[in-house]
Amino acid sequence: MKSFLLHRLWAVLLFLFATVFAISRATAQSGRFATIEGRITDRETRKPLADVNVFLSGTSLGDATDSLGYYSIQRVPPGVYELVISRIGYEMVTLNIKVLAGEKPTINYALKIKVLEMPEVEVSAAKIKRWKKQLKKFTELFLGTSQNARRSKIINAHVIDFEEGGRGRKFVAKARAPLEIENLALGYKVTFILEEFVAEGENVRFWGKTQFQELPPQNNSQARRWHENRLKTYYGSFRHFIVSALRNRLQEDGFLVFSLPSWGLSRRQTPRRQLVKPTFVQPGSHAFEVQLQFDGILEIVYTREEEDPDYVWYRINRRLPRGQWKPGDYIEEQRPRDQVSWIRLNIPLALLDTTGYVYEPYALTTYGYWGWERVADMLPRDFTPGSFDDSAIRPRDPNQP
Repeated sequence: MKSFLLHRLWAVLLFLFATVFAISRATAQSGRFATIEGRITDRETRKPLADVNVFLSGTSLGDATDSLGYYSIQRVPPGVYELVISRIGYEMVTLNIKVLAGEKPTINYALKIKVLEMPEVEVSAAKIKRWKKQLKKFTELFLGTSQNARRSKIINAHVIDFEEGGRGRKFVAKARAPLEIENLALGYKVTFILEEFVAEGENVRFWGKTQFQELPPQNNSQARRWHENRLKTYYGSFRHFIVSALRNRLQEDGFLVFSLPSWGLSRRQTPRRQLVKPTFVQPGSHAFEVQLQFDGILEIVYTREEEDPDYVWYRINRRLPRGQWKPGDYIEEQRPRDQVSWIRLNIPLALLDTTGYVYEPYALTTYGYWGWERVADMLPRDFTPGSFDDSAIRPRDPNQP
C-alpha cells in the first residue's frame, strides 16, 4: 500500500513539474514576441468595419477584422514595421511603428471612404496588342526570369497600366489595385501594393507594400518541395549574407567579401581587397537593428551554390551580343560559376534589422546575382530557415475551390 501511494505521489510530482516547465517555456517564448491589437471603424459613421486587411508589410503576419472591427496580430518579432490597413472602397493607411519584445500595443484607426474616379478608356485591337507586349516586359522585369519566376504569375494583371517615354527608354507601370501574385515555386500568395515602378535602360527600381500568405499544399510532397525551394532561395541571398556577417561566419557559410573603391574600367580590372572581418556591419540603437556602412563597393561571392542556368544566359547577353563571341570563349561563358553580387550604398548609412531586411527602399543598389533576382525570389521578412515539419502541414481541402 505504501509503495502504491509513493508511486502515485511521484506521478503527481512529475505531472506538476512538466506542467510548470511547459508554462514557463511558453511564457519565455511569448516574451520574445509582441501582439498588436486594435479596432478599425468608419470615420463618418463610427461603425466597426469587418474584413479589413491589417498586416505588417514584407511579412506573413496579419489579420482581418471581425464583425466588430477587431483584429489581433500575434507573435510579432521586435522591430520597425509598416502597419498597412486596407479595405476596398476606403483609403489605404500605412503607419510606421516600432515593436518591442513583450509589448501589446493597441492601434485603432478610423478609415476614410475613397472616392473612385472611372476615367474613360478607349479600347482598340492595337492598344490591346501593345498592352500585352508591355505586360510581358513588365512581368520579366518585376517577377524576374529565374526558375522561381517561371512558376509565378500575376493573377489580376488587368489592373496594370503602362507608360513609355524617352524614345522607349523609360518604362513606367502603375497599378489601380494591389497586385495578386501566385508563387507556386515557393508556396506563397503575395499581395503587392505597387508604389513605384520605373525602368530606364538597364536600371530598374520599384517598391511597395507586400503581404505574404502561405498557400495550402496539395500534399506532403508539395509542402516538402516548397520548403526546399525556400531554403535554396534564402541561402546565398542578401539576407543570409547579413545574418552571416552578424554572426561572424561569412567564410564558414560560403561567403567571400571584397572591397572595391569603384567600378574602374571594368569589374574584372578594378583592384579589390578581401575583407576577413565584417567591419561593414555594426549594432544599431536597438538589439534588432543593424547599421550597414562602407566606402566604395562590396563584392560578395557565394561559393556554396552555382548560378541559376537562366542567370548564365542573362550574364552572357549583358556582356556582348552572341555574334561577337569567339566560339571557345562563348562555350566557357556558358559554364555556371559561383554566385557573384555587388552592393553600393546610396546614403552614408543604411539601417537594417537583424534578419537582413532594409528599412529604406532605395538605401542601397544591388548588382550581379542579387540585382537579377526579383519579386518571385522574395521571402517574407519573418521567414527563418529550419528543418521540415510534417506536423505543420495542412493539405488543401479538395472540396474547396
